[in-house]
Amino acid sequence: MHIWATFLRELRATFSSSFSKEAAIKQIGNRQQRIDETVLHYYTDMMELANRIDHQMNGELKVVYLTTGLKISLKKEVLRNKPQTPAEFTKYAQDEEKLGSSITTQISNDNRLTIPIDYVAPSVRIDNGRAAPTIGWPFMVHKNRYVLCIIDHFSKWVTAIALPNCTAQTTAETLYNEYICMFGVPSVI
Repeated sequence: MHIWATFLRELRATFSSSFSKEAAIKQIGNRQQRIDETVLHYYTDMMELANRIDHQMNGELKVVYLTTGLKISLKKEVLRNKPQTPAEFTKYAQDEEKLGSSITTQISNDNRLTIPIDYVAPSVRIDNGRAAPTIGWPFMVHKNRYVLCIIDHFSKWVTAIALPNCTAQTTAETLYNEYICMFGVPSVI
């Protein structure tokens, strides 16, 4: 039993470091910063991968790896500053991230870009314990049973469109044809 445990420990020590290093090389080459990922989280993850590859990797190579996987929205400005060390990279990237975040916050607080949408179904009456649709709605002649309501938060403009069903396909086509083509693309739906 003791010999087997020693064998396994030696086997892991010999091969796990090379497998770990190969995996880290593959990961660092393919690593891309996610849209919702902060610069600090991305930087920490990349530095761990770089240390797994080589504890003595020089700063310039680390910066190359860092900038390669950086979000496009940050990359241009970071490259313009020409960081030489990972610390400079972090400073420039975080500064740009903060600037981008403040602009996004200002845009998202602008109600003109927000539109809620919802469906209104025909009203129902209760008849002897059963739900029954009310008769006499004018849209019944055209086989439209639902009304898609779209409200622009800024102007309070309401758009109401009668539709035969409330499927995702119908909703998307109607939203595009009846709202986006006329008023433009909202940032939040």
